[in-house]
Order: sequence, then C-alpha cells, then structure tokens
Amino acid sequence: MDWSYLNKSQQEAFRRSLYVIEEAVEGLPTTQESPLAELIDVGRESRSVFLSGDRGSGKTSVLLSLMAYTLPYRSGLTPPDYKSTNDRFETALNKMKKRVVWLKPIDMEPLPVAFSLLASILIRIEEACERITRSNRDDRFRGPGNGDALFSEAMQELQMLQSEISLAWESNLPE
Repeated sequence: MDWSYLNKSQQEAFRRSLYVIEEAVEGLPTTQESPLAELIDVGRESRSVFLSGDRGSGKTSVLLSLMAYTLPYRSGLTPPDYKSTNDRFETALNKMKKRVVWLKPIDMEPLPVAFSLLASILIRIEEACERITRSNRDDRFRGPGNGDALFSEAMQELQMLQSEISLAWESNLPE
C-alpha cells in the first residue's frame, strides 16, 4: 500500500515499526562474525513487532506498506515525505531492503480454533526460502540455494520439522 494512502496514525505506526525492525536488523550478525554468532543472541533482544488495533484501524495497511517499501526491487510507490520523517527513515528503509525477508501474513481472525500457528509459520519460511532461491535478482542472500549442500540440508531438516509438527498437532486435536 502506498504511503500517500496511510492516515497520520498509520504513518506513525509504520514509522515506529520501521525503527524497531531496523534495530533488529542492526543486531543481526554479519558475515565477518563467527559462524556461532548467528546461533547466539547475546543481547537477548526481541525481534517481534505486534500491530494491534480495532478492526478496520489499518493494521494490514501498515504491514503491507512496510512490505512494499522494503522489497528490494519494488518501484512505482509514492516516496514518503522525508521532510515529515527524517534522514533515519530513508536509511532504515534501505537497511531493511538488504536484510529483511517477509513471510506471507497470517490473518488471525478467520482461523479455526484447531489451527497450528507453528506449522503455518514453518510453511511460510519454506516458501520464503524457495522464493529466494528462485530469484537470481535477490543479492541479499548470496550462497544459499542452487545446489549448496548446507542449504539443501537445512531445507530437509525444515521439512522434517514440519512433518513432526503436523503429526504432533493432529494427535493433540480434541475428538
């Protein structure tokens, strides 16, 4: 969704979410760090953002706007009015374009009571990995995919975890 369609409250939610995600991106390990750095979150910081509000308040619009403005090869969007933001705003958008991978959103309202959120998230992670490996234009992730043995092994482990979660979920459903 285009910035120009967001109201002031939605623009503020966009800005706040952007800065929280920017801080999470800055806390990610770089390729120069130890391979173990990826596994250990020294700062123990949360990398979650929650948008809450009444139905129709624009939560989905804010999310879709964040996604649209931070996809690496998206064009045709009205640039945010940087005068009403600041230099950090544009810098944060550019950082996210280089490091953030969006998963397909989950609309929680229409979900049945017996729904495995974890299984749904794992499927979305797999879809994102497949999307990245198919895209030769996405230079955020050089290396994984295209026959890389470590990536293939990780994908197999993800698929095994999906199967285990699915089986465990089915066996825990009330009859």
